[in-house]
Amino acid sequence: MQWVVQNDCHRLASELRALLDNPAVEVSSVDQLTDECILVTYAAGNEWVEEHECSNIVLSLWTTSVARLHLLRLMQTVARAQNSVLIYTDTDSVCFAHREADGCPLQTGPHLGDLSDEWPDHELVEFVSGGCKQYALRMRHRQSGEEKTVLKVRGITLSADACQLLHFDTFKRSVLHYAMCHSNEDDDDDDDICSILIEYPNFLRPNIKDGTVISVKLSKRYRPIVTKGVVGINAIVHDFGFIKA
Repeated sequence: MQWVVQNDCHRLASELRALLDNPAVEVSSVDQLTDECILVTYAAGNEWVEEHECSNIVLSLWTTSVARLHLLRLMQTVARAQNSVLIYTDTDSVCFAHREADGCPLQTGPHLGDLSDEWPDHELVEFVSGGCKQYALRMRHRQSGEEKTVLKVRGITLSADACQLLHFDTFKRSVLHYAMCHSNEDDDDDDDICSILIEYPNFLRPNIKDGTVISVKLSKRYRPIVTKGVVGINAIVHDFGFIKA
């Protein structure tokens, strides 16, 4: 909900103060439109979280816990298989390498809880990851031989302008520089080498004062980050507490 106070400055201050001190509402923003007009955006407050009739926190916790255990079993299967290497895992996916002569250690299926091949018509040629939720794939079509690249980076919209600066090759170069700096235990790594500046020339943003939507220039900086382990030699990430045999 939005509320506008204008004309009378004394009334504006008193009513705004009353609204801000009202425990029954939650004010999200206060925007000064003119010297005599203020726009207040707020919503009715609620001390108690009302669950939707179709949701249940206990079922959500149980489902998430079982899913994590299921993912752990998949990881253990790959790690224990001969000539198989676990490369990357996400919430519901596993990326690994194996020798074709030994067969795939994991099987796909059509049922609930079974795995599916995300790219069944392609052969994975190269995989690069700069941390959680950021990875790039280079694949080759099994029949035509045509190569294809896929890039996924959380928090960055891969528009046409962004893809001119952030693509498979630049992403790989940034990750390799990051891995080289951290494997040498060099804390003074060059941010200009590891990071990529991405510019969006036409980013849509609301203009509250004018009540319009404007196009502005926006910049974001991508940089690999690994917080769930230690980057070792050959860009291999070891768990905290890892002891070299």
